[in-house]
Amino acid sequence: MSILLRLEIEAGPNTLAALIDIANSLDSIVQRFPIRTLFITKINFQLPKEEGATMFSYAADKPDFSVTALIEGVDTEGGIIPDVSLPAGISFVVTSSDEAGVLPTPDPLNPKHVSFHQGSANADGSNRPVTITARLVRDADGSDVFPPIVQSGEVTPGGLAGITRFVFELPTS
Repeated sequence: MSILLRLEIEAGPNTLAALIDIANSLDSIVQRFPIRTLFITKINFQLPKEEGATMFSYAADKPDFSVTALIEGVDTEGGIIPDVSLPAGISFVVTSSDEAGVLPTPDPLNPKHVSFHQGSANADGSNRPVTITARLVRDADGSDVFPPIVQSGEVTPGGLAGITRFVFELPTS
């Protein structure tokens, strides 16, 4: 069973004393039950891009690729856990602003793994802007556990893959 506790405290003259009381109460609860609490401290989800680039740029003919999120946590004793599994009640969700440009598909066997398929540039041949958003959300209400990671980029027309025909004829007369 997973329990998620979220506290919102309005700062005031007795805030520190109230936080100490809450911490002591939580410590008392943790000592009474054989539970392990995990706090997520960091998430890393980076789409591949050229070194030094501020946004991704994929040719429409780029092969499909996959990305796995790295989620770091800390346990109740302050120990860093470098790559945690998703806690119960939390989901990793990746969306695209334009699935005709880049289509993310979650891996049903690994909830932190997402495959991407490049679609196409715009019909007129211009680059198709796309924004990919990665979120950790609470299953109960869809609220964010962490601020979303937003990455913008574009899908460009595919490059020349090969020459299929070459014709060069001199006039006969």
